[in-house]
Amino acid sequence: MKILPYKFVCFAVLLLISWQWTLPVAAQPSLIDHEFPLRRAKVNDKPARVFIVHGTFDGNSNWPLIVAGKTSFASEVKRALVAGSTVHQFLWSGKNNHATRKTAAKFLADEIAEYSTQGEKIAIIGHSHGGNVALLAASQLKDPIDTVICLSTPHLY
Repeated sequence: MKILPYKFVCFAVLLLISWQWTLPVAAQPSLIDHEFPLRRAKVNDKPARVFIVHGTFDGNSNWPLIVAGKTSFASEVKRALVAGSTVHQFLWSGKNNHATRKTAAKFLADEIAEYSTQGEKIAIIGHSHGGNVALLAASQLKDPIDTVICLSTPHLY
């Protein structure tokens, strides 16, 4: 069975958002299939709002998009979440400098505050310097973020 690396990250997101540990995948044949080896959300799980932040020079990629009939990182995250959960793509210039990342973090924090409600589960997934944007944004919010996941992020701060 071949499992693509992004599915491992989706699994980590699901675990962190649901805060529930489960048995190994092989022990849950009724919850998985070979095409989707992640624990599916349970009916009583709370919906989550996930923000995906691209990295430096990557504003035109499609991994953070959900497109009907296509498989992407975002669509696999969405499929693993409980009904009512949403996945948002956050776009920023992707320029490789601190000032741009700070500005992007401010806009991301504003977007999270605008689209989220009090007590809602919030996760931010950032790739490359998108992880730094995610961390900066999380530090600027009034309410704490449930999960920040950094993928290949150069931690400079």
